[in-house]
Formats: sequence, C-alpha cells, structure tokens
Amino acid sequence: MRRKLHGLPLTALALDEGQAESLAGCGLNSVAELLRLPAPERARRFGPALNRHLRCLEGRAPTPLAAWRPPETFRLKLELPAASSDSAALLFVLRRLIGRMAHWLEVRDQALTRLHVTLHREDGGGRIPLEVGLSRPGMDAERLLELLALKLENLELPAPVEAVELRAESTDEHRPPQADLWSGHNRGDAWPALLDRLRARLGEAGLSGLAPQPDHRPEKAWRWVEPGTAASCEDERPRPTWLLPVPRPCRRENLRLEDGPERIEAGWWDEEDCRRDYFVARDRHGRRLWVFHEHQPREGWFIHGLFD
Repeated sequence: MRRKLHGLPLTALALDEGQAESLAGCGLNSVAELLRLPAPERARRFGPALNRHLRCLEGRAPTPLAAWRPPETFRLKLELPAASSDSAALLFVLRRLIGRMAHWLEVRDQALTRLHVTLHREDGGGRIPLEVGLSRPGMDAERLLELLALKLENLELPAPVEAVELRAESTDEHRPPQADLWSGHNRGDAWPALLDRLRARLGEAGLSGLAPQPDHRPEKAWRWVEPGTAASCEDERPRPTWLLPVPRPCRRENLRLEDGPERIEAGWWDEEDCRRDYFVARDRHGRRLWVFHEHQPREGWFIHGLFD
C-alpha cells in the first residue's frame, strides 16, 4: 500500500483547495515527498487533519464513512430540444422528470402529496406555474401524467415553452396500497383517483367536501372542508339527511308529531339568536319531516329537514 501511495501525485489525495495550495507552495508534488516529512512538522504546518487523512490512507487508522442522505426536496429543470407549445412535447419532458423524481422518492421511502411544475417561456416572460395535489400520498407516474395532461388542456400558453422545471417538497410516509386478498386489485384507490382527476379539471377551489361542526343551530352545524377529509359527528340525536336551504312555513294541523320536543336555544355570540322546539313529524303523505315551532325571533311552525 505504501509503495503504491508513494508513486501518486498530491492531486490524487483529493485534498481541499486550501491544503493543496499550501502543499504546492512548499514545493511538494508527490505523496512520497509528503510522507518523508516528520509527522509533528506536518501537523504544525498543515494541521492535524492531514496526518489523520494519511493514516487512514495507509490503513493505520479506521476510515470514518459518512452516511449519505438524499436531499429533503427534489428540484430538476430540463430544456426542450426546441421550444414548443404542444402538450405532447411538454408531457414527454414531464415523463422524464417524473421518472427521476420517482427514484428520489424510492430512495427516501416517501410518498408524494403535492407536485409543483414551472413552465419557462422562450420569450423570457413570466413563468407559468402548475400544481397538482394528491388526495392520498403515493407515486403513480401514469396518474401524475394524466393529471398534468388535464391541467395542460385548460392552459393557453402565451408563448412557446423552452424548459420545464419540476419541484417536490411535500412528502409523507410511504404506505403501500392494500390489495384485495382474492382478486389482487386495489379497490380502495378508486375514490382518491377520482378526486384527483376532478381537482385537476375543475381547479383547487372547484371541489369541496362537507364536515360536521359543533353548533346547536342545524344550519350552522356544518362547514366546507377538503374533499376526503374525515370528520366524526358526536351528536347522536335524530337528524335528517337533508336540510332545506331556508326553513319553509307549514301548518301544524297538517302534521302528526312522533318525537320531541327538543329545545334549541343559542346564538347570542354572533347576533343570530334563536329559540326553537324541534319535532320529528309526518305529513299527510307519510313523509318523515323535521319541523320546529319557533318562539324567537318569529312565531310559527316550519319544516327544516327531510329524513330518508
């Protein structure tokens, strides 16, 4: 080992630039000339790190191996062979970018949640951003390309694109899909895939879900949420499947009360106070209704919802 090392130039040691310049300034050109210097003299002139490095090279000290870690984020930009506004050409480049990103995710054992794409215009104008979010973390290249194709369908490019940049920062724990025991198909992936396609076609703000919200007043006991957001309802009292947009006046003599009353009285904090007695009732046609007798701010009977 020492014989082979002696025949190498100092450039083979892969020293940092400052150390290499210091050694060259002292007239040292080969590893043999460096090793002929006394170890204390080398440490005094060039620092103790050089002696440790040489001992590791000679096998007289263990070589510390730094664990390689992949980057936390992925960013890659590819130029098109020729500037183009054709979506097929853009998807061709995106396929290459997504393939590189898939390898990055595999190394990190992570799943993708959101993808950012930037189209660089040939005329140097403003960049065109595209964003794709996934309802369920994963990495399906064909689905991502399908979602990007839907985005490009509705996009009017003001100028040809010369480069495409892909960036991925949002990742989550990788959980492989669970396939059906007998058929081997993953049936649980159909709903997230549908949500992703609808969001890509309608936009991020074009799709919403409903979730319960703690409030005594039925018309305020819900809120808009991201599609697919799970939320449990802790209210076990009888509630109708459908609420009318606005409670509709009705006549008490046309109703047969089956359950109630349930008093709901609240709303002073937002100046929408109410006092109502709710009943489960049936009308003349046998339909099961949710009705209330209001005392405040008005008097009368009203239909508020319909049971299945």
